[in-house]
Amino acid sequence: MQMGYAKYNDIDCVFNEEQGNIFLIAKDKKDSYNLLKADKKKNYFFEYAKNDCKYCYAYIEDSISNIFDKTIQLKARFIIKNFCDEPISHMEITGEDIDDFFSPSKYFYELSKKGLLKDENLIYKQNKVDEWKIKFEDKEIIISLNFGNILKRGIASDLKLHARLCLSFDETRDYEFIYRVYSIVTRFLNIVFYKCDSSNNNIDLSIKKKNGVLSYTGKLIDCKLISKLFKKRQEINYNNYANFIERIFQFCADNPKLSMKQFATRGIKYNGRDYTSTDFLNIFSAFEDECEAEQKLYKKADDKLIIDKKSELISTIDKLEYKNKEEKEFIGQAKEKILKLGTEFGQKAKIINAYKVLSKALKSSIKDIFYLHKLTNYEILDDKDIDYFAKFLAKTRGKIAHSGNQLEFTDKDAQIIQFFEILVYSQLLKRAKLNDSEIELIIGSVFGVNQLMFLKSLE
Repeated sequence: MQMGYAKYNDIDCVFNEEQGNIFLIAKDKKDSYNLLKADKKKNYFFEYAKNDCKYCYAYIEDSISNIFDKTIQLKARFIIKNFCDEPISHMEITGEDIDDFFSPSKYFYELSKKGLLKDENLIYKQNKVDEWKIKFEDKEIIISLNFGNILKRGIASDLKLHARLCLSFDETRDYEFIYRVYSIVTRFLNIVFYKCDSSNNNIDLSIKKKNGVLSYTGKLIDCKLISKLFKKRQEINYNNYANFIERIFQFCADNPKLSMKQFATRGIKYNGRDYTSTDFLNIFSAFEDECEAEQKLYKKADDKLIIDKKSELISTIDKLEYKNKEEKEFIGQAKEKILKLGTEFGQKAKIINAYKVLSKALKSSIKDIFYLHKLTNYEILDDKDIDYFAKFLAKTRGKIAHSGNQLEFTDKDAQIIQFFEILVYSQLLKRAKLNDSEIELIIGSVFGVNQLMFLKSLE
């Protein structure tokens, strides 16, 4: 908890900052009424000063009046705490998820197995072990992975060997840009862990002095990343992902509005009781988004065989006369429908086509996904099986959307839904420019449906 003084709409206030919320109370009781009636702005920076740092900038998403205790509650998306008001050019991110993925122990163990481990001064020296360069908003961002320097914080150190993800960019005072750069990393972690939230991160900000040396200047606090509910059951780490990390980072930079509603919140789902109707609709919505993003792959059908019939129908429709506005609109809708037939897939056809595009990436996983089903082929689904699964998914979506009811799924249903979930995740990875064999490795690691990544680690 931090307290201090600030102005809000030219009213002198006492503030209390706690877990991303800033509570304001008028310094003079006579101003309490004016404070509560002040204009409540959204999406703006609120500047204030604290005892431990000179400059604080909170990006406020919403403001709420609390009549009973006569306070204004400002809900922050993120807070920048900057000791000196200089342009920032560097951030260093550490945290539970960073350690889990870029595991120092696994990294040095792999080096040891290969006979490449050298004596390193891990206590005071920081070692850069990898680097990736991406483009974001027409600017170059350099992301580097560093281990070591255990006593960086002196006696305040926790004496643990943490992974440190460092991001460098052009000097800027644009704090929203800094937050957007940081968000590339959170999206990356969401994708590789297949979850829609992250654990709390420590984000240090630095300025570059005239001699080129970086100097710590403050922190970025992400006010919403506090969840630790996710149950990790899969083995996902940097050593096995190293070949395509840069592509996933670039994909995250290119897709700042990527929806992750379909990602897991409490671990991967396996049984019928694990899935809700909302889960199913979120997966289906993500599928439609992926099909929209790559229309040439998933939405267009060949209409060469029916083009003549379409022309005849359109010609006939154009000759129809109408007596009123309703008939005119109906004729127009019929024409639009005919024009789309044969050129756009329905939901069932899109699912079938998406599977055919990605069938090689799912080849080694089909047997584990559908172990409760009797399939003709346990590597490549034949036309009968994929038609049945796609029909089930399309009909289920219709039932939920039109009835609004919560459906109960059997364990066999859950396997079809999980297949669909894996298919959608594979579409995302393909859009990130990963090939079939790379996608196959990742889905095995994330969903536990093949052992290719594990076998690769034994080589």
